[in-house]
Amino acid sequence: NSSSTRARIGIPTYDPLYRTEYHTTTRLTVTQPLLRNFGFDANLAEVRLQRSAVLSARHETRSTIEQVTAQLMAALLENEFALENIRVKEQSIQLAQSLLNENQRRVNEGMMSPIDVTQAQVRVAEAREELLVARSFYLSRQNTLRELTGHDFSFGEPELQVGSTEGLLTSPETDRTLLARQLIEFSPIYQAALELVQAENVRLAYAKDQGYPQVDLQASVGVNGLSDGPGSSYRDFSNRSEPDWSVGVVVSVPLERKVSRARVSEAQRRKQQALYNVKRTELQLMVALDNAVREVQTAQERVALVADSVRLAQEALRAEERRLASGLTTSYNVLNQQRELSMARTRGLAAEVDVNKALVQLLLVQGRLTDALGLLVNLD
Repeated sequence: NSSSTRARIGIPTYDPLYRTEYHTTTRLTVTQPLLRNFGFDANLAEVRLQRSAVLSARHETRSTIEQVTAQLMAALLENEFALENIRVKEQSIQLAQSLLNENQRRVNEGMMSPIDVTQAQVRVAEAREELLVARSFYLSRQNTLRELTGHDFSFGEPELQVGSTEGLLTSPETDRTLLARQLIEFSPIYQAALELVQAENVRLAYAKDQGYPQVDLQASVGVNGLSDGPGSSYRDFSNRSEPDWSVGVVVSVPLERKVSRARVSEAQRRKQQALYNVKRTELQLMVALDNAVREVQTAQERVALVADSVRLAQEALRAEERRLASGLTTSYNVLNQQRELSMARTRGLAAEVDVNKALVQLLLVQGRLTDALGLLVNLD
């Protein structure tokens, strides 16, 4: 018959006992860790590490800004020195030229030998050479300023008109204890080292947490539906009088804890290394602070001493000029005094610059240079 024929050729027959059914489940499951991954410390560890990384980056950026500001201040101070030194050398040329003219007049009158004119000419040439070197130094400082403040460079650019730095830097505090407290509070290098310790604390706490057994409290609630179609299986939810629920504790204990112990040991060593780095950074900064204070004090003493040498050189030059007019000395001695005065004035300018540069270095070590200059640094 037809039925047996269909079975023999492998065509399935319809049997109402095995019709298609759809089972639908909607369930809410809540898992609360009780040991490992319990609390905010473990779950927010990555967030805190990223926050620490952001803070470290800000400290490093601020340190870089402080260093660039110090370089710019040094260039500005040297630029001012170069300008003043050019004026000193121009005055030196005027003095030498004036003596040369006077010697030439006296030679013409038979009151002086030609060797005095030659000596004066040598001094004029020396003074002009000094002026040439001074101008070269000034132009190099101009290029340094362009490098620190410009975006591109073109040959033959006009000179940069730079304002005076007078009044920007005040007389420093010399109490090393107070300066050390300010350093601990403001130094971005020290703050970055401390932030590294905080990050290692987070890693260590997380490593210890991950070594605990996994003990989770799980609770679930849901409803089931059964029907011959997808839509009708969802509508079957209303036929249930109560939802299905379950509560239990899931415990997972690793057979070996070598990996977790190794991670804890690594985190402990990393934290110890970070603490050593803080101590080393503190020591380096304190040594740099002490050196900077000493440089400021030494430079201030040099300013007073060089000021005396300039005053004495001026008096010696005037005395030699009076003696020359009276015929009691030679123009050679006057030329030497002119040379000494020029060198003393240059040393005086350099000493004043060294005071300000030492103060810049002191503020840089403390991390307070931009604040002292009134610069607003926004790192947000």
